[in-house]
Amino acid sequence: MIDNNYKIIYCFSRRTSITTKNIIKEKRNPNHFYYDYKEKNPYWFLLKKSDIFIVTEDSVSMISDCISTGKPVYILKVSILKKKIKDFIYNLLSKEVIRPFEGTIECWSYTKFNESLRVSRILDSLL
Repeated sequence: MIDNNYKIIYCFSRRTSITTKNIIKEKRNPNHFYYDYKEKNPYWFLLKKSDIFIVTEDSVSMISDCISTGKPVYILKVSILKKKIKDFIYNLLSKEVIRPFEGTIECWSYTKFNESLRVSRILDSLL
């Protein structure tokens, strides 16, 4: 359980089931907030302002967005995961970019990812 020293904001994927959303809303700590999609999506604001991220390991796009910030990213395990996503997660774990969430939070640093810049340099070199 995450202690009350942190402000927790749940930001669900469009694919998150209603059942899962309702369980989190009902069981969350009263000091934690969630985005219910009745207003403008705060995703980009949360990426900029958050200090730490906790993401389910099946969300490659959200993990990719989070690691582009250079901020700590924790991964929550899911029961079913495709091999290519397992490989993606394993690669980031082995580079110590992400860590499994095991109930405690600490900060660490790594070189943030900028895949757009990396790919654009490769394309430039081919011209």
